Amino acid sequence: TILNGDQFSSMTLATDAADNLLITALITDDYYNDAQIMLEKLDGNGNLVFQHLVVSTQNRLKYHPRLAVLNNNTMLIWQEYDETYCKMKRQIFDGQGNELLVENGEVFSSRLAGSAELTGVYQLGNRSISIWGDNRSSRSKIYYQILDDQMNPILPINGKEFNAGSSYISITKLAVSNHNTLAMAYYLYEAEDYQLYYQEIDANGELVYPGGGIYISDANTGYLYADIGFDGEDVYLYWRANTNNPYLTQKVMGQKLHEGSIQWESGGRDLFSHAYLGQFVAQDRFLAFTASDVESGDHQVRALRFNPEGQIEEGWGPNGILLFTPDAEHQ
Repeated sequence: TILNGDQFSSMTLATDAADNLLITALITDDYYNDAQIMLEKLDGNGNLVFQHLVVSTQNRLKYHPRLAVLNNNTMLIWQEYDETYCKMKRQIFDGQGNELLVENGEVFSSRLAGSAELTGVYQLGNRSISIWGDNRSSRSKIYYQILDDQMNPILPINGKEFNAGSSYISITKLAVSNHNTLAMAYYLYEAEDYQLYYQEIDANGELVYPGGGIYISDANTGYLYADIGFDGEDVYLYWRANTNNPYLTQKVMGQKLHEGSIQWESGGRDLFSHAYLGQFVAQDRFLAFTASDVESGDHQVRALRFNPEGQIEEGWGPNGILLFTPDAEHQ
């Protein structure tokens, strides 16, 4: 497929039950005006099933298209700015690409103040959950909406507020757990410090853990990032923290949860340190991370695997195994 546009961004991919590929993207001019949303469906052989170059014909700024696929229908959610504030809108397509809602989409969330900023859409069995932030000058709120198997909202029209009891919340990771809930790792600003918490939302929109969720650790760093791994019914939290070593200034810490109960020591367990630690991502008990080689300074991607007790497994070494390092021209 060849698309023409000055700016091409926000591409999202999804697959349906028949292994068709759905692709959406935002197309704008050089000044990010005249935004158009593209949606395509390709079969398993790469043949075009349908294409919509213009999902909404209204000449307004649009942002962050996201997809949810349930049964044979596809829902597209996007932000749209109407010169007053941002709305979240949606359109639903059947298997042949016919639009099932009004021509320019249906308002999914509309606020009297603030700006709806879509975070993501996630599958929870035969339902989906959409989660977004409503940014205001004094505080940021988080809302979510559950859609049934016919993509009808089951919560109030503007969704349900995720109230963690703090004026500041920063979601750092969202992922679908092995037991069909939306898992959340987030930071709250408490007692002049950032603290990491964990919570889950089930397919009915109910919070699994009462109160503000499960307290994990103080942040211990200005870099608010955490990731989640699932291994059976166990949940692993990974986050960055400062060290007292002037040469290994940051480390990765972890905590293991089982049925909502903390398994390791309070505040988390030290997992590993590496000079010039960069980004990291988790997959169950695996952790991939970027770093710089101490001697050469070359950028690297490395990986570790931990055992269920939080120690590096034999054969993975204290600094992980090397997955990739670019040549000097492409660092």
